[in-house]
Amino acid sequence: MTEYLAFVDEIGQTSDGGYIYRFDFSLDKEIVWGNYWNIAPANLVPDLKPDKKCLSKTFKAIIPCKMELACKNPCFSMQDCIDGIIPLCFPDIDNDYLVYNNKPFMFAFGEEYDEVIAKLQSIYSTPFDEEVIDSADKNAIENFVEGSNSDNNGLVDYYGDEFDDDNNDIDDDF
Repeated sequence: MTEYLAFVDEIGQTSDGGYIYRFDFSLDKEIVWGNYWNIAPANLVPDLKPDKKCLSKTFKAIIPCKMELACKNPCFSMQDCIDGIIPLCFPDIDNDYLVYNNKPFMFAFGEEYDEVIAKLQSIYSTPFDEEVIDSADKNAIENFVEGSNSDNNGLVDYYGDEFDDDNNDIDDDF
């Protein structure tokens, strides 16, 4: 059964400068939606996510450069992303060295799972922490979506804060 890319979100940064992203997939791209996905710009909505019931699979991947995300876009909405106006994620304009098949490297809404894997492999990235989501198990869906941004596994979060095993900030920044 074909699965389609529905959402991409940044989880954090590795200690060597890579960026960790979560890739969410759906069995039916026609049912993908989330609260406030029609709001433009998307960055006005904090913690923008897809409806958990539409997801079927997820994984994380490390990408060597910072990617711009549709869910944090200062001009467009997630509806614009679904309509193909902007991709789900693409390199910052200063990092345009990533290409795939002689085209700019990006992930579009509705891309098939195998194409996403091929793109990641082209930049030597391997998906990890893959989970199949049982849409009948509401607790599994809740844990998956809510927990993906809080489990840093010793990584550095988006703001450069380091965490211990109990997820306590161990920086002395403040």
